[in-house]
Amino acid sequence: MRNDSSSNKNKTVAQRVSMYLSTFKPAVGCTDASDFIVRSFIARLRLGITVMVYNNDSNSKLLPFQSCPDFRILHLHPDRKSLTWKSATSKKKTNRIPKFDLSTCQEVRHASSPDPSNSNFTGTSVLRKKCSAPNQHRSFSLISSSFKNSKKQKTVDITSTTIDQCKVLMEGFSALCFRLQIANKLEHKAIVPTTMKEQTKKKNKVSITVATTTNSSSSSIKSSLTDDDGENKSGSSYSDPELAC
Repeated sequence: MRNDSSSNKNKTVAQRVSMYLSTFKPAVGCTDASDFIVRSFIARLRLGITVMVYNNDSNSKLLPFQSCPDFRILHLHPDRKSLTWKSATSKKKTNRIPKFDLSTCQEVRHASSPDPSNSNFTGTSVLRKKCSAPNQHRSFSLISSSFKNSKKQKTVDITSTTIDQCKVLMEGFSALCFRLQIANKLEHKAIVPTTMKEQTKKKNKVSITVATTTNSSSSSIKSSLTDDDGENKSGSSYSDPELAC
């Protein structure tokens, strides 16, 4: 029985995907980006998640959470990498659909987490101006890296309906944004190895020609370029990154 329990624990640990990336900072306490968390969160987004999204317009008035008209339903855009939302109350159709590219998100920050741009404050400037104190414990922000200047960074500032929903959203967005950035990095790196692989094949052809002209046996050439199964040792295999969406 002890052996079975230990093996199950090892499997659970192996399935966890820790979030370590210099270009992305997950929410405090969110450390797992496993397939299960990502798939579950995407399924929730496809159904729609009702929250309050703050208007970034500095001229808008601060309203209490319960009477605020800015309730929105969060959805995952068909491009599978952008967050979009629509009004939860109004049925009017609008041509302008808001989008937030999650692959450019550099941080998921709770309202009580320190603001790196200003050590004396927490959260973001939008939450500090518009989120009332009783709602800060269930509020967080998605911060985009689209702009190098931190003062001009794009943010999506959200207040959840409950504390539990806030935890689920921060964990889900942290995992999804992390996996999207990993996928982008792998797609970028896959371009160079493919070219190097082609160059390696050309070099192998040249070496075969030279070896043939020097009366080297064809068997020795094959053994130096292939393994026991006849596969090329010199070429590296690269699979296209695929996010579990």
